[in-house]
Amino acid sequence: MMPNENVYTDSNGNRILRKDIEMICEEHQIGRLIKVVGSPNNGNINGIIFVQTAKGKYVIRSLSIYTTKERIVYLENVLRALKNVGVPVLRSIKTQGNDYYSKKGGKFIQVYPYVAGHKFMFLKQQIEANAKMLSKFHQTLASFEQGPLPDVFIYPNLRNLTNKIQTLTIGNNALPSKTVSKIVSLYSSIEKQWERINPKDLPKTIIHDDWHPWNMVYKANGSVAAILDYDYFQQGERIYDIAYVLYYLNKRVIGGNLKQTRLFLRSYGELIDIEKAILPIVIAKVALFNILFATNNKSEDKLNRILHVNEELINRLLNKGLLGS
Repeated sequence: MMPNENVYTDSNGNRILRKDIEMICEEHQIGRLIKVVGSPNNGNINGIIFVQTAKGKYVIRSLSIYTTKERIVYLENVLRALKNVGVPVLRSIKTQGNDYYSKKGGKFIQVYPYVAGHKFMFLKQQIEANAKMLSKFHQTLASFEQGPLPDVFIYPNLRNLTNKIQTLTIGNNALPSKTVSKIVSLYSSIEKQWERINPKDLPKTIIHDDWHPWNMVYKANGSVAAILDYDYFQQGERIYDIAYVLYYLNKRVIGGNLKQTRLFLRSYGELIDIEKAILPIVIAKVALFNILFATNNKSEDKLNRILHVNEELINRLLNKGLLGS
């Protein structure tokens, strides 16, 4: 909270007046505002605040990503399908006018119930539950049609990576040429292995596209209490969601984390042969995407740290595979 007790700051640093929060509470019929609890500090792309009202605790999201009402409605249809089979997603709380959103300052505002839970701590039960939930997510949405696409893509397929590499090499950036050359070299190594296998007919579904372990909250027994962040839902190869989790399980341990990797894959269920063959390359693509994302950071030291960690992981995956074969 800022010095003025009637002005608050969301997770993106945007100022929001108490009277505006009260209007949002009234519009979404979540009860009289008692207090603003705070905001998360984990790098959410949308502006988020937590509020306590007479009816309970809620999350207010100010959407920073450009979107449309058509995409919001599409996402709610996807979430309904997941909710109907017991996947713990959150549905937005409708307004008095029966909309899934309100608007303030030209931005879409959505309100969700707050779900308390535990953070991901690399526990065996959490990894197993995460994998089983992802499998159910994919199976449920395998026949779901593609709707309006997100405006921002973090989907690290080769086309998106190529576009980012082109922007990096021809853009007006202040990165040292040695750093740019190293990133381009990693991209070339990944591209070469991908083209060598040239995978076709990979299983598709609606993917989460940001399924990292901290985008869930967990119960005390390790099961998933709620899945969060639906901004990037789109049709894609399921292997990318799988690779996203395995990236985080492996990047923190030098030489990889074979035990947790095997547990996750066993809990998710059988992959087809071509998925098994390309999985190390897809994880390498996720690592490269995170390097490219870090090039937007103004801290050269931070970029170098991210580059060092991910370069080691990419080289290991391309040379030794995921399970050290």
